Parts: sequence; structure tokens; C-alpha cells
Amino acid sequence: MTLIQFLRLVFRKFWLLAGFPLLLGVLVYLLTADGKRNYKSQTVIYTAVNASEAATLGEAMKIDFYTANNQFDNLIFLVKSRNTAQSAGLQLLAEHISLPKADSLYLLPAHYDELKEQLGEKEWKELHVPNDVAGTMARISASLAKNQGSALFYVANNHRHYASEKIQEKLLVRRRESSDMLEITFETDDPGVAQRTLMHINAAFDLRHREIKGAQNSSAIEYFEAQLAIAEKKLREAENALRDFMSQKRILNYYEQGKYLDITRLELEADVRKAEQKIQGARESREQLESMLSVGEKRSELVDSLVSLRQKLVLLETEMAALEKSSNATQLIVKQQASRQTQEKIAKLSEQIFAIENTKEGLPRRQIMESYLNNLLLEEESKQAKEVVASRKGTIEKEMDDFAPLGAELKSLEREVSINEDIYLTILHNLHQARLKREKLIKDNEGGGNVIDPPFFPIKPEKSKRLFLILGALMGSFLFILVALIAKQLLNRNIRNIQRAEKVAGRQVSGVLPLMPKKKSPIDFDKVQQTGVEHLLGRLKMQEQPSHNHQKLWVIFSSQAGEGKSHVGRLIAETMGRINGQVLLLSPHDMQDFNAENVRWQAYMPDEHFLNLRDFSSLIPTDAASCSYVLLELPALLEHALPVTAVASADLHLMVLNARRPWAEADQRLLAVYDQAAGKAAQVVLNRMEADDLEDTLGEIPKKRSKIRTFFKRLLTFQFGK
Repeated sequence: MTLIQFLRLVFRKFWLLAGFPLLLGVLVYLLTADGKRNYKSQTVIYTAVNASEAATLGEAMKIDFYTANNQFDNLIFLVKSRNTAQSAGLQLLAEHISLPKADSLYLLPAHYDELKEQLGEKEWKELHVPNDVAGTMARISASLAKNQGSALFYVANNHRHYASEKIQEKLLVRRRESSDMLEITFETDDPGVAQRTLMHINAAFDLRHREIKGAQNSSAIEYFEAQLAIAEKKLREAENALRDFMSQKRILNYYEQGKYLDITRLELEADVRKAEQKIQGARESREQLESMLSVGEKRSELVDSLVSLRQKLVLLETEMAALEKSSNATQLIVKQQASRQTQEKIAKLSEQIFAIENTKEGLPRRQIMESYLNNLLLEEESKQAKEVVASRKGTIEKEMDDFAPLGAELKSLEREVSINEDIYLTILHNLHQARLKREKLIKDNEGGGNVIDPPFFPIKPEKSKRLFLILGALMGSFLFILVALIAKQLLNRNIRNIQRAEKVAGRQVSGVLPLMPKKKSPIDFDKVQQTGVEHLLGRLKMQEQPSHNHQKLWVIFSSQAGEGKSHVGRLIAETMGRINGQVLLLSPHDMQDFNAENVRWQAYMPDEHFLNLRDFSSLIPTDAASCSYVLLELPALLEHALPVTAVASADLHLMVLNARRPWAEADQRLLAVYDQAAGKAAQVVLNRMEADDLEDTLGEIPKKRSKIRTFFKRLLTFQFGK
């Protein structure tokens, strides 16, 4: 919807938009003519939500945004609860009944007399205890419990000052910004009642809040005491189990004892290694000495060989002496070589015998024998020492195997003791905190509450809301009507304008015609209609196919009845009669009231043979040959069958479409069938359009406008010229 369309809608429905809000404003003005003035009182209570301590946790709470909001919601609900309002209402009622006479600080005289009148003289005397609120309250409670059909019961449950529902309706409770303050406001028609009601609300709220907190604290103390006894019992059992385990397993200090066993095992392993080293050394020495002592027999053999060689050498020397005398040089040389070889062998045997009789170090055999015996004894002693140390090591390792699993069990018992001790200390701490909380609540009860600003006595009444009610009625009704009109306009499924008609019909619209008003209008609709017909004829002439026929046939049809075919046919016939000469108008309706220059009309009746017509020549009178154009109006396609063969003989087809109805699926199908039968696309004329929608096609509508309206129209359409 454009701005121009919106303004046109406002101007068109101006009297509705202005009249209904004015009527509603006058009605509200009359209904609020005798409105009573109200008085408002206010009080502020400190809640200490963000600085509170949790009796169940035993430590200062960390209040986040959602927790604080939840606690404030609980407090607000407690203030506005029925029990709080009922308690305050009964206290206020007892206070008023106990007054010996009217007192404006408590209740206006008119309201005091009203209360006495509603209770009745008898009940008033039964309940009235002068200047004794407690006594009056006791009588009220007894009367309400005994008789629920009395006037007192009605006043307590229905009077605007004392009924809990009435008090709840006028009670406003809110949090002051992000502080710990609750602001409570009460408004009523009596200043004393406003102040005293808030005072009783404060007292009832404070009492109920302390009862709830006290009950929570008592429950917390009882819970912690019970849990403390359980925790203490578990702690004692865990400690006894640890003590018995250490006693049975003879554990003084598990870690020191384990360390001692490990050190002992390492020392014994070192002793075993030392013994093995001694055994190995003694064994090697003994074996070496044995090898030295085992060469005695070999020495005898070597001595015998030495004696033999010496004898052989003596023999050779004797033979060489004989050969020297005989001068046998050859034998002498042989004997000399044999002598030298024998001497070399004797030298070697002498060295071997010396090596056997003495060691490399030059030790005598007797000393070697002593060393052999000492090493043998050392080896035996080392073996015995190793056996002793190995036996001790096995004993230690067995003790370690038995001692090692005890660590896990001991650790488990110690952990159980530690856990139970922590639980016990935590519960004990929470119990102390809960008891401190109880002492704090007791001190708070003695201190008299957390009221920061006590309720004040309102001197001046509140400003009347009558003007706001009237303005609200005016603006609300105006906006409601305006929104309803815009919604109706936007949700309207009617074709209405040329853009929508072209969209649904799937073709361009050849012409538009206005909706003719029944009353006098500032718009010259006759001129608008004539302009529309002329534009339509110009477009139809352009779409008309050239033909050798002297007489041309135009068919006018519509899918539904009541589209305005006859009206469009008359307008076209009348205009063509003035321009093109003789025109014949054929219609299934009677046109006795139609009379136009150069226009002849003829009515026909579609019968059962109408569907089988091959052409429309049978409908044209024989004396109408002088007519240049024949305009044939077909019955509505939804009501009569279409003469398919005859339709194809027409020169032009014009569909009349009503802009004041929605486009239906049936229209689409019938138009497609007609186009197929005619062999060409039918032209469309949009009939009964609103005058404001015609400007897109026909230009500015001729209308009487004031200079101001003309100026604003040019301003909104950016037409600043003349």
C-alpha cells in the first residue's frame, strides 16, 4: 500500500475514523463523571537478599542474577499472597471497629458510618471493644469461625477495604532497580486506610517471613545435629578399624618400617655380592696353586731326560775327540752339530726344571703350598658366609612380601578416616553457622524489622486518570479502526486494480470502467466512464483483425453472471453508434429501456440448440445488413454452454471482469477453454473499478478539489508545476 493509497483510505473512511473514537470518548467521559479520588501510600523494606547467609550451606552465598531474581519473586509473592492480605485486612477491620469514634487518621467519617451501617448495630456492639484492637480481633476471629453467614463475614470477604482480593488488586510490589529494597505501594479511596493497610501488610509480611526463615533454620539445625551424630559414629568406627589393623599387623610407622626393610635388603644383597667375589677370588687362586703343585711328576721326567742328554753329550764329545785324531772331517762336523743340538736341549730342559721348581715371582714351593691351603680355607668360609647372608635376605624378602600389601589397606583406612573427619568438621561448622543464624533471627525479632521508609499518610489525592482514560479510548479506538481498515484492504482478495487483473488473467487489460455511484459525487463519473469507453474502443480497434466482411462481429462474454456485460455492451454500442454508424446489439436480456442513436438492439433466447450453432448468423436479423458492427452478448459461461464452433467465427472477443470480486480457479479454466475455442486470446475489460484505482490507466480523475487538497496531492506525488 502506497502513501497515496493510505491517505485515500483515510479520507474515504474519515467519518468512521473520527466519529467512532469521539463517540467512545464521550461514553468514557460520561461513565467516569462521578469517579472517586484515590490516595496512595508507599513503604520500602530492606530484604538483604544479596547480603544474606545460607543456613543450609553455612557460608556466605554467591548470589547471581537469576538467584537474586528468584528470591525477589518469592518475596514479592509472599507480600501479595492471600494470607498476607487477609491478615492485614482483618487487623485493619479490628482497628476500625475498636475506634470509639470516627478518626480521619484511621478512617474517614463517611467510611466509618458506612462500616457501622453494613455491620448493623447488633453485631457492632458484639464486636466493639473500645481502644482495644487485640480484644476486638479476638471477637472477630471467634465470630468468623462460628458464623459464616453474618454481616461480618460479608464485610471481611467483600468490602473494598478489608477483603483480601480487593487488597491484592490495589497492592503494587516491585524491586527498586538492582538494590535489596522492596517498594510496596497501596492505593485506595481513604488516606488513613492506605497508610494503615501498608503498616499491617508490613507486619504480616515480616511475621510470615520470619516464621518461614525460622522454620528453615530449625529444620537445618535438627538436620545438622542428626547428621553430626551419624558422622561422629562413622568417624569413630573408621578410627577403631585403623587402630586395630595397625595393632594386629604390628605397624608403628609403615613408611619407616618399609624403609628399614628395603635398606636391610640392599645391605644383604651387597654382602652376598662381596661373598661371591671372595669365593670367586679364592677359587681362582686355589686353581692356580693346584696347577703349580701338579708339575712334580713332570719335573722327574724332565730330570731323566736331562741326564740322558748329558750322557749323550759326553759320548759325542768322546767321539769328536777320536775323530779329531783320525782326521775324519765329515764325521767330525756331523758330531759337532749333534753336540750343539744336545747342548741346546739341555739348556731348555734346565730352564723348564727351574721354572717348575720356582714361580714367576720366584716363590719357593713350600710357600706355594701354604698359600694353597689358605685359599682353600678362605673359599670354604666365604661359601658359609654367603649361605648365611642369603638365608637372611630370603627372610627379609618374605617379610617385605607380607608387608607390601598392607600399605594399600592402610592407605584405604587412613583415607576413610580423613573423609569421615572432613565430613564431621564440615557438618560441625554448618551446625555452628545455623545456630548463629538462629541467634541473628532472634536479635532481628527484638530489633523490630527491616522497614526503611514507613508508610506515610497521603495528604493529597492522586491525580485523576479520567483524561488518560478518555485519550486512551480515543487513540485506541482510532488505531483499532485504522488497523482494521488497513488489514481489510491488504487482505482483500478482490481483483480491484489493473495490475492484479493482468496478473490473474495472464494478459493485458484493454480497458477499465468505473463503478457508477448511486448518490451524487464530486467526481464527474460520466466523463470518467466516457473516457474509459473511448480508451477501450481504441485498444479494441488496434486488436481487431483485418476482414473482408462488411459486417464485423464482436462477442462480449463473462465467466459469471452480474459482471456488467450488458452495461459494457450498451456503452460500446452507444459510442460506436456515434462514431462508426449503425450498430446491432444482441443480448439474452430485455433492453426496452435502452435507446441510443444509430444503435439497434435485438434480444435472443439461448435454447437447447444454442450449443450446436455453427455461427451466429441465425441470431442476426435479415434487415441488419446495414450495420457495420454486431455486438453479441453471450450468457454467463458458468450458467450456459459455450457454442464452441460459432465462437470461432467472431472477429473480436471481449471478456468483462468485475473488479469487486476475487478471481477464482473456475474463471481461469473457462477463459482457457474460451481462448481455445476462439482460436485467439480474448481481450479483457475491468469493470466497476473504484475511482482511486482508475488513475493508473485514465490519468487524474476529474474531481472538485480544494486548493489545500490539490497542494498536498502535488506535494505527495512530487508534481510541483501548475
